[in-house]
Amino acid sequence: MAFVSAYKRIGLLAKLESKESKAQAKKCRALLEKLVDATIVEGSALKKQIRGCDLLLTLGGDGTLLKGARLLLESDAWKNCRLAGINTGRLGFLASIGPGIDVDQLKRLLVSDAEEFSTRSCLRIKVKKKEFDLLNDAVITKGSVSRLFEFRVFVNTQIFANYRADGLIASTPTGSTAYALAAGGAIIEPSVAAYQLTPICPQSFSNKPIVISDANHVRIEVVRSSSDVFLTLDGQISMQVGAHDAIEISRSVKSIMLYEAASSHQASYIHSLRHKLKWGLV
Repeated sequence: MAFVSAYKRIGLLAKLESKESKAQAKKCRALLEKLVDATIVEGSALKKQIRGCDLLLTLGGDGTLLKGARLLLESDAWKNCRLAGINTGRLGFLASIGPGIDVDQLKRLLVSDAEEFSTRSCLRIKVKKKEFDLLNDAVITKGSVSRLFEFRVFVNTQIFANYRADGLIASTPTGSTAYALAAGGAIIEPSVAAYQLTPICPQSFSNKPIVISDANHVRIEVVRSSSDVFLTLDGQISMQVGAHDAIEISRSVKSIMLYEAASSHQASYIHSLRHKLKWGLV
């Protein structure tokens, strides 16, 4: 007898370069087929049918989960489809299940209600007459030549700062534990309505990371560069930008419902930080 689940169409997205991820995807599909009477979509069909999914499972690391988030954000699927990550990588801040998955974990996920999902805010990026929505961060960096470049940042049309640096990271609270953390930024609890601007190796010691309300609109202009400058979005999309390509950043109207495997989002997030960063653990 099939296990009772609210999900009718479940998508599976695995990191194809990883043997472990592919093996876990095969195991997960077998478990799902035994537990639920649901349509399971994976492989090349997933992108075409993502709008019909009400749950998307990713198997890999945080990069795979971000790829899954991009599938949701590039369509209307983000409105109705929840996202859960099964970690087969190393650290995995976003993929909260694993490593690996068993029947009990899968049952808990399949019967989980809205309280076990955290609404994660996203950024809207406008550049070169195109718009992108992202869950994690937008990173502006120089090319291979080891030289600083200059850029100017405006907040709500008012000049905020001029930078000479290796780059700048604009991150959501979700993305605050990624590149921004490595660059000296703060960790922001996911429910905080803000985003962070973190300079990468700035020439001036006074240029520090700043957390601002996500009601603000940010505009970044490249002033001068002695090498190529690139904009990378969630580690998935990369493009070259020049002095005439202003980058505009604001809060997106879209969001992601992310599984946290706990009834309290704050308790789950604090627990994740403490264990994954080994705070106070012997």
